[in-house]
Amino acid sequence: MLVFKNFTIFSKDRIVLSVPELSLFPGTFTYFLGENSSGKTIFLKTLCGEYKETKGEVIFKEDKLKHHWKENNIILINNDLHVIEKDTFLENVEIPLGRINSVQKNRLLDMASLVNIVHLFKQKMLYCSRSDKMLMYIVRTALISPSLLLIDDFDTFFDQDKLLNVINLFHYFQKSGTMIIATGKSALDFVTTYRLWHGDIVKVVEQ
Repeated sequence: MLVFKNFTIFSKDRIVLSVPELSLFPGTFTYFLGENSSGKTIFLKTLCGEYKETKGEVIFKEDKLKHHWKENNIILINNDLHVIEKDTFLENVEIPLGRINSVQKNRLLDMASLVNIVHLFKQKMLYCSRSDKMLMYIVRTALISPSLLLIDDFDTFFDQDKLLNVINLFHYFQKSGTMIIATGKSALDFVTTYRLWHGDIVKVVEQ
């Protein structure tokens, strides 16, 4: 569970985002919608410990949010999709994990069937699209099973068809209890959405 209590993010004495009270639960996907400079990216960086100009309280898993993402088992995926281009999609999945075990292999095959990516496994990353690279990051993250997955600018990576596949993949995450928070500028269907506007969460949309 992720709970905000009178939480404020600052930048040069200016309030970037104020969250008086908000509770998010394990196994849920929540989307924060806002324009440029609305505080979306700083919000995610704060959760993973990269930004610390804050006041108030954030409780994560019944304890205060720690100052480093590793301590909280949190992963942030942003626009910096670093890959080894000479290696394949599957090799890039495996690189930080070492050789994947049988349980991870079964999870990988399950995910591949959900988002139809078996054909990508042997393709070198040099020839993969930006959305394929993001899929590689998401799949690799699923094998780690983080407590919280953060994705910045989520709506910029996929067309409508691929987006539906990825949301199906998120359901796979959610079964293991992973909480997912994503940001973007375009509204998504069938997602619990919080709108960020002039430093406040002013609207909640449940579709």
